[in-house]
Amino acid sequence: MITTRATTVLTTTLVTTLPAVTATSSITTPSTTTITETSSTRETSSTTLSTTTTTETSTITETSSTTTSSTISSTESSPLLSTTSTGMTTRGFGCRIAYRYPTQFQTGLWQTSIIAVDLNKDGNQDIVAANNLNDTVSVLLGYGNGSFRTHVQYAVGWYPYSVTSGDFNNDGSIDLAVANVLNNTVSVLLGYDNGSFNTHVQYVVDQGPEGVTSGDFNNDGKLDLATVNNAKGNINVLLGDGNGKFARYAQYFVGLFPESMTMGDFNNDGKLDFAAASTVNKSITVLLGHGDGTFTVNRMYMTNWLPNFLTSNDFNNDGNLDLAVINNGNNSIKVLLGSGNGNFNIEGEYLIDPYAYSITSSDFNNDGNIDLVTPGAGSFTISVLLGNGNGTFQTYLRFSAGYVPYSVITADFNNDQKLDIAVSNFYTSTVSILLNNCA
Repeated sequence: MITTRATTVLTTTLVTTLPAVTATSSITTPSTTTITETSSTRETSSTTLSTTTTTETSTITETSSTTTSSTISSTESSPLLSTTSTGMTTRGFGCRIAYRYPTQFQTGLWQTSIIAVDLNKDGNQDIVAANNLNDTVSVLLGYGNGSFRTHVQYAVGWYPYSVTSGDFNNDGSIDLAVANVLNNTVSVLLGYDNGSFNTHVQYVVDQGPEGVTSGDFNNDGKLDLATVNNAKGNINVLLGDGNGKFARYAQYFVGLFPESMTMGDFNNDGKLDFAAASTVNKSITVLLGHGDGTFTVNRMYMTNWLPNFLTSNDFNNDGNLDLAVINNGNNSIKVLLGSGNGNFNIEGEYLIDPYAYSITSSDFNNDGNIDLVTPGAGSFTISVLLGNGNGTFQTYLRFSAGYVPYSVITADFNNDQKLDIAVSNFYTSTVSILLNNCA
């Protein structure tokens, strides 16, 4: 079921020359409205219920021994401690980590990004997937028992790659923002209380937006957007007016071909900051926010081995945000521990299954320590690394996912107070749900 409506394209005229939007989604009706808006620009230089009938069985076999240690050495220019994963025990102080065999739900074609959020205010987690082959997003409303309704699709821009959510017009309903790689736009879909959405409006950004996130960057109580633009090597900041509209405000160089970014308060000043991973530069760039919508590049950290996706959380329980980044060049995760002032120390590196294109962090075994999970597109699995609470992680545990798992998220999909995992399966256009049997 594909919902199609007229597409509105909002082109923002900037002080600098920007590419025009030459076409909208292939799933649109003939009528198109163009709105032109002028804004000032600051530039800072620096360098888819359809389930596959798979019977839920018990736990997936774990491939790692609880006593196995793995060490990765590195010879890079930034400080690095060669770190050994101690293994410890898979039980830890919480419960023994276990996931049911995945149940799959259909989405649109080739989804590269999924998020979990309660769209229709029923207290159950729903899923939104960005489908880059048919230029849509799929909305799967959850029943609260780990299953979902048949997905509904909404047209967005060309080749949507990333999706985020928030209340952009302050009406109490969840809205969506989608980064469209091929026509260099962000689609904003304003939501209704029943989990449906209005026609998307597009905002022009720099070339190749592969990531989008939302937050209040200028502390005015209104949600703003930021995109990380692969072809341009920068981050664009778009300030929100609280009515669901956005204006380009600033851009910041973060290295060549960045693929993702994360945000958080890295220096504990109450203002949102950014960290972006640059594949070509083999680096992480940290930008500190001033609370007015502007940012300053603080430092670049060399990680080597093609860093692509990253997450932020407190891995060593010191109250400061840390970073974990995937290095696709050697199938590992590198951990950078934050000092609380915006600086980080590169502390350790841990093996994972190959070809990981997403990473997220949370406490999966209820021991009070933050854990990591990544999808392994090359092995059709997910890798779970249990945290020890001191910034180190145990040898990864492997669980079955689907065919070419791409994006991974965590949420409580069956309301049992345990974090479950959802994985988008790129080539089968499904989402696998792995319910947590941690006991």
